[in-house]
Amino acid sequence: MGSPVGVGNAEVRLSDRMLGAVIKAWEKGKEALTFLVIGTITVLLAFFLALFGRDVLAIGFLVIGCLIIGVVAYKFYSNAIAPTIDASKHMEKNAELINAVQDAALELTRASGLAPPLA
Repeated sequence: MGSPVGVGNAEVRLSDRMLGAVIKAWEKGKEALTFLVIGTITVLLAFFLALFGRDVLAIGFLVIGCLIIGVVAYKFYSNAIAPTIDASKHMEKNAELINAVQDAALELTRASGLAPPLA
């Protein structure tokens, strides 16, 4: 029986190395990172298929890989970028109110510093 793979052991099984990246991606970013890894592997597979003369199959894998990566990019845009743009627009629209609240808070801070201590 071989020695167990773990911390402090220099031996790393190939299956642990290859699947480890996908599992780590799943734990950190769940679906998004996993799909990015799968999409990248698919595009790389298309590249190697094209090198070996399997052009039609390579184009199929390239399209599938780009679609997978495109879905992740769209989800990132719709979940992270679009709400940030909306929040920025709301802040610009309400800039006068935000500035008024900030000025009032600064005035209250100055006034509290001028008041004699009660204790």
